[in-house]
Amino acid sequence: MSQFDIRVMGEDELRSSLSHLPAEAEKAVKKGLRQVGKNIAHVIQAHIQSQGLVDTGQMLNDVTVRLSKMSVVIKETAKRDGYPYPFLYEYVRGRPFMAPAFEQAKAPAVEEMARALDEALRAVDLG
Repeated sequence: MSQFDIRVMGEDELRSSLSHLPAEAEKAVKKGLRQVGKNIAHVIQAHIQSQGLVDTGQMLNDVTVRLSKMSVVIKETAKRDGYPYPFLYEYVRGRPFMAPAFEQAKAPAVEEMARALDEALRAVDLG
């Protein structure tokens, strides 16, 4: 299973601050996180298509996005004959799609989260 992290400096302090905001702000932040996850998933799917890794379409359709507390988790969960074959493309066959997608999506993801945080603060009239 391929998985990468995008970390932001001050992330721990930000998480601590967010835990003190009202529910409306948390809802706005989670909305932003969902959007960031969807955007990154689309970039991953574009990389899968550009490499011609759409034999059955399973790898393309098995890019999953979920929220975990105040984080977004994106995984490629496709399996063939019981093994995670995206791993083979990413690390063994030299046809990576997750790593380049995360690199491409990093700056837009940070911008989207900044917008979501601004929206969260406006939602509670703090910004």
